[in-house]
Amino acid sequence: MKRTAILSMLIACMSFQAIAQSGSITSISVQQRTDGSGMMDILFFLSGEEALYNVYLEASLDNGQTYIPINAAYVDSLNGPLSPGVLHHLVWHAYSSFPDTFSEEAKLKIIAIPVIGSGTPCPDLPFFTDERDGNVYNTVLIGDQCWMKENLNYAAELSLCYDEYYEGDIFCESYGRLYSWEWAMAGQESSNTIPSGVQGVCPAGWHLPSDAEWQILLEYLMNEHGLSNWWCELDGVAKALKSCRQVNSPLGEPCATEDHPRWDDFYNDECHHTFYGSDDFGFSALPGGRSFGGDGCYDLGAHAYWWSSTMTEGGQAFGRKLEYYSGGLYQITPSTNLSLSIRCIRD
Repeated sequence: MKRTAILSMLIACMSFQAIAQSGSITSISVQQRTDGSGMMDILFFLSGEEALYNVYLEASLDNGQTYIPINAAYVDSLNGPLSPGVLHHLVWHAYSSFPDTFSEEAKLKIIAIPVIGSGTPCPDLPFFTDERDGNVYNTVLIGDQCWMKENLNYAAELSLCYDEYYEGDIFCESYGRLYSWEWAMAGQESSNTIPSGVQGVCPAGWHLPSDAEWQILLEYLMNEHGLSNWWCELDGVAKALKSCRQVNSPLGEPCATEDHPRWDDFYNDECHHTFYGSDDFGFSALPGGRSFGGDGCYDLGAHAYWWSSTMTEGGQAFGRKLEYYSGGLYQITPSTNLSLSIRCIRD
């Protein structure tokens, strides 16, 4: 009797909303079963341009101020990515997920996140929302490191975006923004520790990776998976880290595309082949280019550059680079007044 009364109050006071990134959830219908099982039937239509979406449910018991992820074990038919263009039916075991819970301010949130590349999401955090601007990021676990699956797209002061030079909003959303090292660090001191301890411009709970942390990623790929970092190696580190989206990719559709975001193709005469990405680990690297002192943006589609939190003895800063015409992930020491991408790593 107690269970039924609590569940009925929970459901009767619950409202429903949907949040999606690059996808849309409409035609939501939520009904509690009348058989006393405490289960709810959730129907919704999922649309979007990507082939697959991961869908997550969250519940709020305080009128939307905070949300608690609902474990997928309590949701039937939510054991993998969902396809758009389909009316989906999920069954939520509401009481089992929140036993003995009472709230007059309960809400349910449905979130659709596009599946980007491959890889394994961080076990307890498949995605997260940057509370500063509401941007949602996927995560990926590579070795023991939990990385953002996309470049940071937080519009910090003096950060740059290709949208300012091209029409449309695909560039900020897909490639992220570019930051000088000063703005990337947000006033903190250089660090090469593990972890770096430098939050910088990253969201709370995340930090700017030190050069040592970038090296851990490289050595994991080389030592644990036998990948070469030689610049002419076709099947090396760069191929494993790059997004498969590329002009004339030999992997065919949907990887072969001229639409942004993507890598340009380039035949390397010395290496005798065209390099391409296969995104074997879900890092999904895209070539966001760079800016020289805020004066225009360059190398979109050709090169990916990321800052570290580590400064050289000569007053420059260490970074990492992937190129469209070579096969390695390289350490670089760019001038700190350049603007590069940022890939945050979890604390």
